[in-house]
Amino acid sequence: MTTYAKSTVELMRQYVDEHPDQEQFTADEIIAWFNARWPKIKTNTVQAHLIQMSTNVRSRVNWPVKPKHNLFFRLGSGLFRRYRPDSDPPPIYPGSPPIVNSIAVTDEEMIYNEVAASEQSEIFAYESHLRDYLAHNLGVLESGMRLYEDEDIPGIEYPIRSGRIDLLAVALDGSLVIIELKVSKGYDRTIGQILRYMGWVRQDLADGKHVRGMIVAHTLSDELVTAAQEANADIRLFEYDISFHVHPKT
Repeated sequence: MTTYAKSTVELMRQYVDEHPDQEQFTADEIIAWFNARWPKIKTNTVQAHLIQMSTNVRSRVNWPVKPKHNLFFRLGSGLFRRYRPDSDPPPIYPGSPPIVNSIAVTDEEMIYNEVAASEQSEIFAYESHLRDYLAHNLGVLESGMRLYEDEDIPGIEYPIRSGRIDLLAVALDGSLVIIELKVSKGYDRTIGQILRYMGWVRQDLADGKHVRGMIVAHTLSDELVTAAQEANADIRLFEYDISFHVHPKT
């Protein structure tokens, strides 16, 4: 469902068409254009679509991406140019292999977690595996919870001003839930991170809805548990484990 007759994707293309001689674009310029002409479209929606419509940004694999989204090539943080199909690398789509020596691979967008070999049978190898599992099984955390959706963009690695939310969900009561994932051990600094995300969502996205948080890790440190209790915020803590069973049929 779109706010205006045209979708954000269509309006993004309109912006580029209205600036035929401009070689590079900044996120701030594009956001200002939307704010002036299409004020009901929130800034985070514009930011999310900039990621979705940049052919070399790895995190677009988490969202539905089609050829119509191939508009930009990201040059750096907040800086874009038009995608050049004749000379640029092929667009990244879901299922694309990692691209090295490219802006598509960054510390923020592709985090590999070092896991001891002895623990491999007990925990997810990568944070992305844990994220993808929970994205399709949010009911294991809370019955009836679903992913937040921003037009055609689901709440997976949802971009905000100060980073990205691993999972942004909506509870049965309509409250927004920020889910922060730690594939191995969760430390007390995670509390500051999730409180920052909760504050941003409350100010810029929630429209008066209740905002709460969840932290999911294989192991929660005592310091994190204490910090969560002292923060006096609506944050639930979860530890996960993995089991594997084989049942003979013959």
